[in-house]
Amino acid sequence: MGLLDTLSRFWPHLASGFHVLAALLASIHALLHKRDSRSATLWLVTIWFLPVLGPILYLALGINRNSLVSSGSKWRGKERVHLNFIPC
Repeated sequence: MGLLDTLSRFWPHLASGFHVLAALLASIHALLHKRDSRSATLWLVTIWFLPVLGPILYLALGINRNSLVSSGSKWRGKERVHLNFIPC
């Protein structure tokens, strides 16, 4: 048996394992970082009932990137001020 035969037999298990791992990580993140319980519940439903697409949607749309930038290090804040400064 070759590698292709083995993969063709086990790909459903690999795909479901990937979905469970991605959904678990996204669910933990949603539960820890969402302030509104309704928002967290809706994201959990989306993550678990849309295989593979749910965690990708949460990664793309569910994480508030503005708060990540504003709560970043002081260096980032200075960099933003420096980029907004236009010499005359």
